[in-house]
Amino acid sequence: MTLVSEIEIAVKKLSRDELSAFRDWFQEFDAEAWDKQFEADAAAGRLDALAEEALRDLHEGRCTDLLDIELTQNSGDFMLNCLKTFSDLPKRITRY
Repeated sequence: MTLVSEIEIAVKKLSRDELSAFRDWFQEFDAEAWDKQFEADAAAGRLDALAEEALRDLHEGRCTDLLDIELTQNSGDFMLNCLKTFSDLPKRITRY
């Protein structure tokens, strides 16, 4: 049996409260691992081409300001939550 299989079996045995605590812990653990990988990729220059492309698109007018998007009922909770989260940001960020 692999370690992953053992973990799957153990997770299935957790109570509702234990599963909730595990989920919270794992989400934080996974986010930290992703952040470290992202930072390593950025430091190594692996994101430079993507950043240059994004800035080129911005300067050439091929971007939409998310704060300018009108919400409709079909926008979904995800977009609504994003806009609420970032609503306190300046209308335009000009530091590139």
